[in-house]
Amino acid sequence: MTDKEDKWFVKRMEDLARTADRDGYAVCSDFLNEHQQQLVRSLEPGLPVSVYYTGGYDGAERVVAVFCPVWNEAAREEGPDLQLLRVTLAGARFLTKRPGHRDYLGALMGCGIQREKLGDIGLEDEGAWIWVKQEIAPYLCDELTSVGSVLCRTEPAQWDGQARREEARESVISVSSLRLDSVVSRGFHLSRGTAAEEIRAGRVYLNGSLLQQPDRAVKPNDSVTLRGKGKLRILEEVGVSRSDRIQLRVERLGK
Repeated sequence: MTDKEDKWFVKRMEDLARTADRDGYAVCSDFLNEHQQQLVRSLEPGLPVSVYYTGGYDGAERVVAVFCPVWNEAAREEGPDLQLLRVTLAGARFLTKRPGHRDYLGALMGCGIQREKLGDIGLEDEGAWIWVKQEIAPYLCDELTSVGSVLCRTEPAQWDGQARREEARESVISVSSLRLDSVVSRGFHLSRGTAAEEIRAGRVYLNGSLLQQPDRAVKPNDSVTLRGKGKLRILEEVGVSRSDRIQLRVERLGK
């Protein structure tokens, strides 16, 4: 997000908070990414309401912010209108290559759904599960009938705690330094110059915060997100190679 987009987003969240305080009921945002969640958390001390976050299940990455008037405790019990959908692929057991996260996201975009109406998407052997805003659930049950060239059935489901998110792929990367551009370069298979350009263009987030300084240092437990490419989590330094390159154990989600 650019500074202008951040300012618009902050104003929108402040408006939701004022609405909740004025009208006396819980008001729910759309699904927020990591950067947007941090922006809302930074606003909390100055808001006239309390805020909690949920993505439908414990550990969700994309969540909604629920603004609750402090003078009406019952409002907190209302909860957000979220719905879990399960997508079942036709002939899944016979597929040589199952659709990935981006295939499902593309199919949803093809139905005219904006990303902020969608929560986490998890892959299963027979298909996937998707958290959505309740308002679009009936529409998607009717319209999401294929993912790529694979036919599917979409229907409401109950959360059973067994579904999983897309599995992280763990690996060891070798970097010349702990600079952000070096980690982005090796972690997302880009040239060092391209990595620096992506950072300066405002497409890289460190721990949910937009950063445009390629020389910013990173450390274990940091997460680096490159828009359109996924997320990289730095797990630990595992040593130094004979050529003095730093070895990092990382896990990557996404493309």
